[in-house]
This record gives sequence, C-alpha cells and structure tokens, in this order.
Amino acid sequence: MKYLLLCCFPLLFLSACDDDDQLTMNSEEDYLIFGRYGFECLGSCITVYKLQAGQLFADNLEYGFPEPDDFQTTPLSAADFQVAQVLSNEFPEELLETEQRIFGCPDCADQGGFYLSLKRNGTVTTWQIDMDDVDQTAGILNYKARIAEVLENL
Repeated sequence: MKYLLLCCFPLLFLSACDDDDQLTMNSEEDYLIFGRYGFECLGSCITVYKLQAGQLFADNLEYGFPEPDDFQTTPLSAADFQVAQVLSNEFPEELLETEQRIFGCPDCADQGGFYLSLKRNGTVTTWQIDMDDVDQTAGILNYKARIAEVLENL
C-alpha cells in the first residue's frame, strides 16, 4: 500500500498544477497594451494604455503604433488601474491560442481598429482587430465591447 501511495502522490501533485494558458503577468516586464486607432484623422490618431506591474500608463503618441517606451512615466490613478485591470482578467484565451494576428480589415475603410500587445514570459504578441464586426468570434466581439467600455471610462 505504501508503494502505491509513493507512486501515485507525484502524479496527483503534478495534475493539480495549472497550465500556463491563463493570462499571467507575473514579471515586472510583462505588460498588456490596449486601445484604438484610426490613421485618417486630425490630432491624436491613437489612444492606447499600458497595464504593467500593477499600474496603468497613458500613451505619449499622436500617430503610429506604440513601442513599450511610448508611455508616460507617471502612472494613472489606482481607480483608473482598477477600471482597466478587467482587460487583463478577461483576456480571451482564443487570442492566445490562434496564429491569427489581424481580425477583419482594421482601418481599411477609415473605420479604425483596436490594438492589443501582450508581453508575457519574454514574448511579445500583437493583434489588430477591426472596429467592424467582421471575421470575429463571439469571444472577440465581447472583448472588443469590453475594451470600448474601459476606454470610455478612462
């Protein structure tokens, strides 16, 4: 009986471990950049924010896609961070599981698009999602609505 327990305990222990499919941002270097853009505009053509190390940072951009350093150095308020944190908590698994990086035809007809960039475990992945509901699953449509809601409240 002891032999059986000794053999099975490691299997039980390993099966209880989480796989790394959930969005985890444990490193100070990990981040989630989110926002919207439209390049046929006057003034600021992109509005993005960066969630990193328990803080939220606004962009310093007027045009173009962001680099990790294109953000203000002073974080926004803790209340703003709480508003935006839901995007990290509700990040769609399907984006992590697909090779597709562009959904629809963002900004092809001057309608703009949503921009996402995730750095996790040293790997950066970027997505562009059409504002129009084309070539998108229900999960992505729901996440787009959530992004729009967060941007409205910031």
